[in-house]
Amino acid sequence: MYDVLHDGDYRRCWDENMFDCYEICQLDRCNDIGYYSIKCPKPMKNRDFVTQRSWSWKDDNFIIFNHSVHHKSAPLQKGFIRGSSILSGYYVQKKGEGLSLTYVSQVDLKGNLPKWLVNRASTKIAPKVIKNIHEAALDYQAWKAEHAPSYKPWIWPEQSILPKLRRDDVQSVSSESPSGSDQEEEMVGDPANSSSEDNLDENIML
Repeated sequence: MYDVLHDGDYRRCWDENMFDCYEICQLDRCNDIGYYSIKCPKPMKNRDFVTQRSWSWKDDNFIIFNHSVHHKSAPLQKGFIRGSSILSGYYVQKKGEGLSLTYVSQVDLKGNLPKWLVNRASTKIAPKVIKNIHEAALDYQAWKAEHAPSYKPWIWPEQSILPKLRRDDVQSVSSESPSGSDQEEEMVGDPANSSSEDNLDENIML
C-alpha cells in the first residue's frame, strides 16, 4: 500500500482523474516537491497543485503528507485553477494480516465555488479515494514486477535522479497568493441544475 501511494508512474494507470503528475526536485531523503493536476466535474474548472511531500516510516507505521508551495518551474497554467493543500496525506498501519489506511485532506480549491458544492464534495471525496486506492493496491505487485521492480526511491533515496532544491526557486504559499486576477474564473450552477450534481457524483476524486 505504501508503495502504491508513492509510485507516480503507477498512478497514471489507476487515477482516472489525473491529468499529469511529476516530481520537480528533492529536498532531502524524505521530502520532495511535485506537481499534480486533476480533472474536475463540469462546470468546474480543472485544478492543479504544487506541493512539498514528506514521508516517514517506523516498524509497521507509514505516513505521507503534503502542503502547497510555490516553485518557479511550475507557474500558473491556463485552463487550471491553482488549488492549495493545507494538509493532506495518508497514514498506513499494519494490523495482523491486513492494514488500516487513514486519509486526511484539508484543501482549498480556490475559484468561485458555492457552499452547496463544497458540502457535497466533502461527503464524496474520501470514500472514492479509499476505494480507488484499494483496487489499485490489488494489482500493484503484478504491475511493478514488469516496471522497474527494484526502483523505489521513496525507500532507497540513493536511487533518486531528481535535482536538488535551489532555495531561489521556492517559497511558502501565503493565504492570499495566488488568487484573484491570477486565477482562472469559473461559474458553477445552482444545485437545482441536476447535471452539476450528477457530474459531481460521477467524477469527484481530487
